[in-house]
Amino acid sequence: HHLEPLLSDGRKLRYYNKNTTIDPYTFVHMDEWIHQLLRDTEASGIALPRLPQRQALVAGMYLEDGPRPTALMEVAEYQRRLEQVQQQQQEQEQQNDDADVQARAALHYLRYKALTQKHP
Repeated sequence: HHLEPLLSDGRKLRYYNKNTTIDPYTFVHMDEWIHQLLRDTEASGIALPRLPQRQALVAGMYLEDGPRPTALMEVAEYQRRLEQVQQQQQEQEQQNDDADVQARAALHYLRYKALTQKHP
């Protein structure tokens, strides 16, 4: 919960990499840095604590089973709702088009009937 807001942080971090001989200072995006902290066992010469696997946390009832909620889930839900609204709009437009075609056909029929029918 503490690192996830930093994954969407767009700032850059000036990072000292002692393994590079040309220029030891490099810029790293914050999300890359957080991903590296979660993935690697060491950062900046400091041994990082080992994170337990998700399955172990679920088995120990520390986490709920299933996908972990993220901002991407909200985006997917928004896109799903948007697609539903667009589908409904397309269906409504199709119904309106069908009604227009029927109205034009009826109008043409009435004009034809009026022109071909003999008046007393």
